[in-house]
Amino acid sequence: ETFGYCAIEALSVRIKTVLTDIPSFREIAAGTSYAFISGHSIKEISNSIILAVNTNILNSNINNWLKRYSEKSWINNYLKIYNKFKI
Repeated sequence: ETFGYCAIEALSVRIKTVLTDIPSFREIAAGTSYAFISGHSIKEISNSIILAVNTNILNSNINNWLKRYSEKSWINNYLKIYNKFKI
């Protein structure tokens, strides 16, 4: 289990990515046109791969998405959690 890190890494460098339709991946995919959510069956996954390959992404505004998953954002979130629970 990668907790979505592989998806975040791929999407952050603008690689079209097919993700299974689970809550954590839907959250990660929100705000980027490089993510393609797929069902669980072989047919649904195949259709999502074909859609991803055939989709031409022009002028995608991914900047807000990149800010949400930036290194600085991760560090700030970890610090908030740490400060909340430190004794």
